[in-house]
Amino acid sequence: MSDAKWRPVLIDVATPEKAIHDADVCDVWLSFYVFELIPSPEYGERLLRIAHQMLTPGGLALIQITYSDGRWSTRPRRRSYRSGLASMTTYRIDEFWAIAERCGFIPATIELVPRNELDERYAYFLLTRP
Repeated sequence: MSDAKWRPVLIDVATPEKAIHDADVCDVWLSFYVFELIPSPEYGERLLRIAHQMLTPGGLALIQITYSDGRWSTRPRRRSYRSGLASMTTYRIDEFWAIAERCGFIPATIELVPRNELDERYAYFLLTRP
């Protein structure tokens, strides 16, 4: 049995970078059903930079996104946040991969889930911090 400690880190939407100073460094950073709810892909890049800074060298980030399959209806929205929250932000697979690299991560693997009982177009990225 492991003695690993689990502690969620709540991030203030208005000032997400504050979490870097409010929390300890960590070995694993998990994010499920978050990136699709944020207001824009640019905000998602801010969150990835925060994750990178919070992780120890060799740390892992497992992040779920909703991906765009190229159709207009699956692109990120730039309006109607209140009515379209569940699919507000999407990324092309190659776009999220490039953002992760730009933030200093090494993408290790990706698992695509085109459809399941909850929704469709999920991608799970496993990223490492060198």
